[in-house]
Amino acid sequence: MADSVKTENEKSKKKFTWGLFLTGTFLFLIAIWFGMSSLDYKASETVFPFRTAGWFVIGFIFVALVACSFSAVFCLIAQRFYKTAWVLMLIASSLFLFKTVNAALPYNQLAKIIGGKAAAEVKLEELHTGDSFNDGEWAYGIISCNESTIKLITESKVMEHEISIANHFYIFKNHKLPETGDLYSDNHGYFYVSPGDSKIYFCWHSSINIKKAN
Repeated sequence: MADSVKTENEKSKKKFTWGLFLTGTFLFLIAIWFGMSSLDYKASETVFPFRTAGWFVIGFIFVALVACSFSAVFCLIAQRFYKTAWVLMLIASSLFLFKTVNAALPYNQLAKIIGGKAAAEVKLEELHTGDSFNDGEWAYGIISCNESTIKLITESKVMEHEISIANHFYIFKNHKLPETGDLYSDNHGYFYVSPGDSKIYFCWHSSINIKKAN
């Protein structure tokens, strides 16, 4: 009888450990997916703006190994403290998932580009982000703003100002921009202030200087 109870307990432990391992691995992979995701956001159309990043696909085996290692730690704890291992895993996974999803949200991505103060007062119309694989992250988009917005953006950036011809900006070829407008630029990109519709068209890169097409 005692041997039968012992066998059942061992089966229960094994089942519990596998459930813990698979759940932890899945939650960790989801969190990493959000953390590495790119955006294809349009305010009037987009319901779910996140897209699978190229690096996530290319490095999936490595990412999966990291996720498995994360879960394995809690499986070791489960050998002695079953319920505690589940609680700790769910807390850690939830916090990590919340942090990665929050950081990946469109307005939080925008704040990295134009600063928190400016991002708090604008309406984001479009934001597209991605990774160039060898030169860092890129982003471009459109924001509706007021006269003070560009001042807030330039508070944290040293930018050059010039009057520029809008049709040079090939990225926005599907948008009708005024013929000329104010252009503010630095080593990471440019912000084109359209005088007619109170919008800023921007293009940004994390590491290299962006040149306007001639």
